[in-house]
Amino acid sequence: MDARQQVEALIAALEGQQSDALRELVSARATEKQLGRELERLVDQTHKWELRAMDAVRAGDDELARKALA
Repeated sequence: MDARQQVEALIAALEGQQSDALRELVSARATEKQLGRELERLVDQTHKWELRAMDAVRAGDDELARKALA
């Protein structure tokens, strides 16, 4: 293999690696978006349970409040 062929092979390999890296980046961004939505959902759910616990305390039902926070 002469120098030109070696350079062409190297370029082809680098282009393949670039393509793979781009695919991985797109996948990582999609995962990040999905995890962000899941985090928001869980934060909202936590907030709702905290409100339920506070309502239970106001109603004098400490046991129910503990269950809501468990």
